[in-house]
Amino acid sequence: MWSEVAKVEKDRFLFDLEFITSDIVPGIGEENPQEFARTFQIFQNQLAEKEVEYISLEESREFCKFVIHHTKIVLKAFLNDYQGNYPTEQDYTSYVRHCEAVVLLRDLLSDAEHQFLFHEANRCTQRQRRRYYVNPLLQDRDQFGFWETFIPDLKKQAVKFKAYTRMSNKQFDFLAKKIRPLIEKNDSFRVPIPPDCRLLITLRHLASGDAFPTLYAEYRVGISTICGIVNEVSEAIWSVFSNQYIVWPINLEVVAEKFASLHNFPHCCGAVDGKHIRIQKPPGSGGTYYNFKGYHSIVLMGICDAVCDFIYVSVGSFGSQSDSSVFAWSDIGTAFYNDDIVWPASKALPNSDTEFNYFLIGDAAYPLSKHFLRPYPGRNLQYDKELFNKRLGTCRNTIERTFGILANRFRILRGEIESHQKNAEKIVKACVTLHNYIKKNCG
Repeated sequence: MWSEVAKVEKDRFLFDLEFITSDIVPGIGEENPQEFARTFQIFQNQLAEKEVEYISLEESREFCKFVIHHTKIVLKAFLNDYQGNYPTEQDYTSYVRHCEAVVLLRDLLSDAEHQFLFHEANRCTQRQRRRYYVNPLLQDRDQFGFWETFIPDLKKQAVKFKAYTRMSNKQFDFLAKKIRPLIEKNDSFRVPIPPDCRLLITLRHLASGDAFPTLYAEYRVGISTICGIVNEVSEAIWSVFSNQYIVWPINLEVVAEKFASLHNFPHCCGAVDGKHIRIQKPPGSGGTYYNFKGYHSIVLMGICDAVCDFIYVSVGSFGSQSDSSVFAWSDIGTAFYNDDIVWPASKALPNSDTEFNYFLIGDAAYPLSKHFLRPYPGRNLQYDKELFNKRLGTCRNTIERTFGILANRFRILRGEIESHQKNAEKIVKACVTLHNYIKKNCG
């Protein structure tokens, strides 16, 4: 009667019940038949009094607890009766009937547990007086926090510290000095988190992409506090350093000379492209941030020079926008189309008498214009057009490499930024600023 398949299915069913009832105190469910019958009768009477067939939103928390406890007792008793035993043909009908009842009880248990969690969530969200000013887990920060225990030793090892923060000790100290007035806190009730520690927490989050709970466990700082620290420090980095390290060149001819010498593409003043930064879907945004790659994002539009430094960035455009529209709506795009950019005077190309304009370059998504070059479209092109596309592609790869260096240095950009969209913009701006700061000060 019992095939191998039936035995496997029965064992799986009982294994599920064993997990469900694993938190029952040993001994419960092993009562004699009279005790089991009494418990089951109490259970039935309670259901009859409530006059419900399922656990609805109106049921009380205590009744949910009662249902959960006694349902598990019934399931445990069933498990004890049939685990390891295969009913005889005479008992098979009774076994099937019990199984049907147990399936219903298991579903009832699932509903009751979900409803109990609903009640618990409501209790937690009710405004209650805090039981303590600082969580006990965070009160021993001075003894066990990373800043007090691990970081002092780490700073003694220059290579390890650079791997941890993506910058040298000297760069870290200078950065901390410059933004300290913007991030330092004064608290008369407790010792504030030092500004250098706040900077280090932010750098670690940007460099590794470590989630806030991970940093909470390492630094003994509350998750909400860490979230505020990252936002505040990122904003301070952009505010203090962006005007120093991300600057549109006064003399574009110098930029063009570097492109000519390094990439054999004269008169190029910058490579343009966009990078999608994955974010959580902003509430009520619909498909505004949903990009063609299949996820929600904001766009980092960047222009770089020949050595992979950013000379312009725009952060925060909708992920659904094309690269060309992001460029057109940016400050630099507006200046470009209004002819407000001061270009060097046209000059003859090397080894030629032909004068040519200075220009930016991009991929086929951007429109061709007097000061913007893109590849020739199509296949099976003539040799000179193929050569042009190859040279332009090599030159345009500088912006791809720049984005690659940026994402490898700050791995927060390689995954989804688990912050509000506006805070994600601050994080991206900080990463771009630090990219140029680190490169220009240590190569």
